[in-house]
Amino acid sequence: MKGGNPRNKKNGCKGGRNPFPYTNKLGEKICEAVKNTVRSLNWICENNPDFPSVQTIRMWLSKNVYPEFSSMYAEAKQFQADCFAEEIVTVAYEAEPHQKNGFVEKAKLQVDALKWCAARLNRRKYSEKHMVQEIEMNLRERFTDEQIKEKLGSILKDVEHRIKENKNKNQNK
Repeated sequence: MKGGNPRNKKNGCKGGRNPFPYTNKLGEKICEAVKNTVRSLNWICENNPDFPSVQTIRMWLSKNVYPEFSSMYAEAKQFQADCFAEEIVTVAYEAEPHQKNGFVEKAKLQVDALKWCAARLNRRKYSEKHMVQEIEMNLRERFTDEQIKEKLGSILKDVEHRIKENKNKNQNK
């Protein structure tokens, strides 16, 4: 959004109006938005003009003024962890080992960040052990065993080639 969020920083509202009143419908919309994206709450609020500011939502949560909203939000964050796990698979498969210009490094960084977020949002489901199982399950749903073997073989060949190149460089020094 050009020029930032038009909400008044003091009360979390647009144009200095009174703060957004909480309604169950608004709470449900916010939670629905949270559970269906890997985007931050700040991004969600900035891109949904009918939502209050992040500060207002955090106030609702921190003071537990609306226990039903706090409960819905906690559940939405659990679902959001699933979005992070699904995004990991997508990012990992978009990165090709032969790509240059830092694309693979960027993909690795994205995967690490997504894994970290997923593990924090749902520790039971996305600890390291569970994360590996989830990724394997997602891969098996999307690809045949033969496709997975082919992809892993391609990656392995690329790694072996790079190791060989590095050995040759080191021997020539």
